[in-house]
Amino acid sequence: MTVQDALRKYYLDNQIPLDGGGGEKWATYKIGPFQIVAFPNFAHRMSAIARHDVHHVVNQLETTSLGEGLIAAWELGSGCGKYWISWCMEPQALWWGILMAPRRTFSLFLLGRRSRNFYHEKFDSETLNLSVGQVRTFLLPKQIPSFRLIDGVAFFAAAILGLFMIAVFIPIYLFFSIFSFFK
Repeated sequence: MTVQDALRKYYLDNQIPLDGGGGEKWATYKIGPFQIVAFPNFAHRMSAIARHDVHHVVNQLETTSLGEGLIAAWELGSGCGKYWISWCMEPQALWWGILMAPRRTFSLFLLGRRSRNFYHEKFDSETLNLSVGQVRTFLLPKQIPSFRLIDGVAFFAAAILGLFMIAVFIPIYLFFSIFSFFK
């Protein structure tokens, strides 16, 4: 299956618009039964989300709170590059993984530390026409990574950044959630 076909299936299975939400006016996040309006949608976010969604497909992770925490661990481990929105959002999502499956979350962070991702690599229509298997081979390491002290330090730093970002973004989420009701 091509990445494009797998991505389409991923969107359909998760009731996500086929454009990944790019046509939506507001960026929203589902937290349990609640849909939170986070902020207005913008091009930089959509560029990051396209890559993020392919990372979900490659790593076979769901869009549940746990799945978002796990993919956040992998993406933070492998780095979010120039995508500042990902550096803001992924540390927050990391906490779902830490709270729900701490060992698996750390394992995916460790895997990410030895992986490539599309925040750094070329991402275009040619990429979407590759098979999912080809992309996995390109992005993921061939062997299970071993722990290094720097990995633990980096994970701790990502977790602390997550707490900071949660504190910063809660008022932003509340503001836009309330504001969106009047639009």
